[in-house]
Amino acid sequence: MQLYLIRHGQAEDRSAGGDDADRVLTPAGEKEMRRVARRLAELGIRIDHTATSPLARARQTAEALLAAGVTPAVEEEKFLAGNGTFDDLRAWLGRRRREGAASVALVGHQPGLGEWAETLLCGEVRGRIQLKKAGLIALELPESGSAPGACRLVWMTSPKLLL
Repeated sequence: MQLYLIRHGQAEDRSAGGDDADRVLTPAGEKEMRRVARRLAELGIRIDHTATSPLARARQTAEALLAAGVTPAVEEEKFLAGNGTFDDLRAWLGRRRREGAASVALVGHQPGLGEWAETLLCGEVRGRIQLKKAGLIALELPESGSAPGACRLVWMTSPKLLL
């Protein structure tokens, strides 16, 4: 199974109401995410199942993937809002595997996405993976057995390298 970890695009510093969950992408962030999503589609990236944080900036990022035809649907998952655990991730991945998904994506936030990538690649958090806004990490998960420390990095990129 391929796992794509996608960080939301550039967002406003503060929402009009002051609630972090309501922060939306800036106009430049929206444009960049649309371009990244179109580029992923041009590269032939197709994601069977995509989950997003319920925070506005992540939802908008996932919607760009949907609009570009990279994924057929997007669902919200609370564990992606920044307070989810690796066990939450493992349970979500297990459900998608049982459904037969070949590729899945999670749209969320730092530091969680970087920490999960480190755990999957190294078996522990080392604080070294910094996923840029609108960046993504592609991992190959093992067919069976335990994923922590047994995954393979396929690629990691900032939006600048895609565009």
